[in-house]
Amino acid sequence: MSRFLPVHGDDVLPEPPLEALAKGAGAEVELLIGTNAQEMNLYFVPTGVRRGIPGWLAALMLSRSVRGARAILNAYGLKKKGRRPGEALTEAMHDLVFRWPTRQFAASHRGDGHERCLRGRPPGQALHDTNHVLCG
Repeated sequence: MSRFLPVHGDDVLPEPPLEALAKGAGAEVELLIGTNAQEMNLYFVPTGVRRGIPGWLAALMLSRSVRGARAILNAYGLKKKGRRPGEALTEAMHDLVFRWPTRQFAASHRGDGHERCLRGRPPGQALHDTNHVLCG
């Protein structure tokens, strides 16, 4: 999904991170890892994509990164009445780009750890407020 991935194969990161974690690298370090449930909004709200993208373009955009884009968007409510295609795209992309890799990392870590996500904000709370609800 992202071209910004760790480069491995040198003395800093000799092997892929998930393989290293599965072998016990970092097991002595307690892990706290998580995501923000609305992380993709950073990219798709200011640009107007979340509000205005048509379904066919959302499917095309997602298909450039993952197979089965239409089925994925349908699972995120693309055909649901009152649901904007951009909402389905944003939520699917959040899970694919942020949440899924985070869960893979947490599952591969052999030490103690906690996975959390920051989900939403109470009605009327400003976007920049940081009092989010933790969910696991």
